[in-house]
Amino acid sequence: MTLLTAEIRKEFLPTGYEQILRLEAYFRLQGQNESFAKFYRDISALFRFVSPPMSEEEKRFIVKKNMNADYATVVTAARSATLAEMVDVCISYDDAA
Repeated sequence: MTLLTAEIRKEFLPTGYEQILRLEAYFRLQGQNESFAKFYRDISALFRFVSPPMSEEEKRFIVKKNMNADYATVVTAARSATLAEMVDVCISYDDAA
């Protein structure tokens, strides 16, 4: 983050904004009829603005915990080891559905 970005955030965003975004990510659930692509696009936007940045492991935990049961079953069966693998499996499942 640049100094200018940090100053703008400090001036215009509420105190604790990054923590608010972190909590939103933890509680952003995939809807029953929502595509994984839309869910992941929304939650990725939250991840981008959290400070300090989340680790890949934390992001993977949140995404897997918050996806709906259909996708969770597919991810578990595929034994995806990384967030990128998990996303690829879910996007493929979206395309097949």
